[in-house]
Amino acid sequence: MTVTARLKQLSICPCRDTVLHESIGVGTEYTVHPETISGGFTYRCGACGQVQEDVACILADNRNDKTQPPMPIPLELFEFYSA
Repeated sequence: MTVTARLKQLSICPCRDTVLHESIGVGTEYTVHPETISGGFTYRCGACGQVQEDVACILADNRNDKTQPPMPIPLELFEFYSA
């Protein structure tokens, strides 16, 4: 099963540095796979170096770029909706 989701924010760090490539903006749509939600990921911010433990991620496909393979993205970046 897949669900459509869009990015509602770009950062999970208090410094607000973006998790994804700078060309990916708020509102970018993804096809996500709910059965792949898992916790336990560690995220280190590339800007300030803060480490966050036990980050929940979901496997997601960028709907605008079919050439990229699915990748784990922090769950809290998404809002889910019915397409």
